[in-house]
Amino acid sequence: MATTDECIAMSLQVGDAARSIHAQSLDAHIGARIRQCRAVRGRSLQELAALLDISTELLESYEAGHRRVSALQLKQLAAALDTPLSYFFEGLVERLDGLPSPEAARAGMGELLKGPLLLSLAYLLGAEAAFFIGTLSDRIFAPFWPPNVILFCALLFAPYARWWLYAAAALPVHILAELQVGMPALQIGVAFATNCMVAFLSAFAVRRLLGEPPWFNNFRRAILYILIAAVVCPAIAAVGGAFVRISEGAALEHYGLFWMQWFMANALANLTLAPATLTFFEWTRTREPLRLSWRHGEACLVAISLALTCSVLGQVTPLSRVHGLLPALLYLPLPAIVWAAVRFGALGASGAVLLAAVLIIWQALSGAGIFVDANPEQNVLDLQLFLASLAVPVLLLGASIDGARRSEQITRDLARCLLAARDDERRRVGKDLHESTAETLRAAAELATDVLRTVPESGRAAAQRLEEMLQRTTSEVRAVSYFLHPPLLDEAGLETALGQYVEEYSRRNGTRVDLEVSPDLGRLAPQVELALFRLVEQGLATVRKSAPNESALIRIAPAGEGARQDVLLTVECSAKAASGHGSVASLFSKMRSRDGSQSVEIASMRQRAERVGGQVKVDSSTGRPVVRAVIPALRER
Repeated sequence: MATTDECIAMSLQVGDAARSIHAQSLDAHIGARIRQCRAVRGRSLQELAALLDISTELLESYEAGHRRVSALQLKQLAAALDTPLSYFFEGLVERLDGLPSPEAARAGMGELLKGPLLLSLAYLLGAEAAFFIGTLSDRIFAPFWPPNVILFCALLFAPYARWWLYAAAALPVHILAELQVGMPALQIGVAFATNCMVAFLSAFAVRRLLGEPPWFNNFRRAILYILIAAVVCPAIAAVGGAFVRISEGAALEHYGLFWMQWFMANALANLTLAPATLTFFEWTRTREPLRLSWRHGEACLVAISLALTCSVLGQVTPLSRVHGLLPALLYLPLPAIVWAAVRFGALGASGAVLLAAVLIIWQALSGAGIFVDANPEQNVLDLQLFLASLAVPVLLLGASIDGARRSEQITRDLARCLLAARDDERRRVGKDLHESTAETLRAAAELATDVLRTVPESGRAAAQRLEEMLQRTTSEVRAVSYFLHPPLLDEAGLETALGQYVEEYSRRNGTRVDLEVSPDLGRLAPQVELALFRLVEQGLATVRKSAPNESALIRIAPAGEGARQDVLLTVECSAKAASGHGSVASLFSKMRSRDGSQSVEIASMRQRAERVGGQVKVDSSTGRPVVRAVIPALRER
């Protein structure tokens, strides 16, 4: 029999093992919640790791539950993902003894089975939709098979360890759906195996080669998706899928045709339904709260235009054969599809392609359109080739549009960061020059004055020149420090700093500049006052190019009504623009580069205004160059 000490030691070991298992499950739960929240926020591993200043490998170990997340790191994660700290512990029900309670076990089981159960329901609905739409050859082979796309999209977001659950959930639903159309058992088995093959291969390759979503945010990722999901993986799966027709008694010499039908069915599904589904879910995760705007109206107009053109295409096709209009009518839906891609990027492109595919298939099923003259199998193949050739360039166009917009946004963000860094550096250097260097030079000048009284007559001239040089250098250093960052802007506010700047500007350039600041303006936030001050500097430089010797007028006043309060800045010169050298057209021709891009001056002003949420416009409609800026009136706290 075991002694008392041995029993105590054994109980301690069991308790330690239980707590270790519970700690591992806790780490895995927190890691899964981190990964889920990161996916919802649309951040990649690299972006989140950069925000936390940790390595990507460490963040991966956190998400996998292999390493414990410290309390401080978890707080930083919550801040970086903009989520409450309690989010990482939701769904974790614990007992005081450190072991998971039955409630926690049931909750975990429910969370585990929720995805596969939803998949089985969506799989059944997709199969029923395919049977409802019908086919152009028989009641089994469809132009594309939605259940494959549903399984493919589910696997893209599911952990690898749970993929078998999704396949197991799809199997009984697949059998039920195929039995409704009288498919034999052997064909059901071959069809399900090839369906799982194309979904598993496509999902694995997309996740390995493209990583995290979005997958259609630039040309490179979109073309890799097309090569993976619409070319390579369907081609491999079609090697076995072709035997579905052969197993029902079809001749083996038609294997090439069966392979092409199976390949095109999977490729078309991954080119039409899958991109629309993936881009829609990505949009729902990253979109702002829904507010109706003119873009929603434009989207509805695009959809209506596309539906009308597809309907017209189906109705007038019989007449087109007589008059030779068939090639032109094939391009009838293209303007609406391109419109959707250009205006709404990958989301609009994929949605337009899917809508066009559904409408054209529906018309062909009804006996209308251009895909009804040959035998049923040839009609299906022609339809698939047409829709696939339409989908590929449109998806690439939409992805390229999104990539260009994203690059433009990154460039803007980078310009704002550089602008902020330059302002901070100018403030620091200006402060050092004003408070340190200038004071040192002033003290040196006073010391030179004292020395001047004691030096002999022979050296007094040199000492006097030294004193003058030190005083002049002190003035120049103070002028440079003021140019870098006026100290009065922080100490006395915008109106005082601008008053001193305008006075110095008028004296230096020999022109008159009037400053009108509304008494209701008051003190603004430091970043707003700095933006207005710099915009005045750049605005004066801009209007001075058209009339170098004319006076200028600066107005700053509150604007806007209701909850939003803005500050309106106007910089203009009083000289009428004349034709020729000093005209506004000449001004803009000088301010634009040879390739027609914006001038550096205007682009810099716009970037500075956008940094504080404002906008700048250079107007010449009145015959005078006028710079107007509208800046949100953020008040000093």
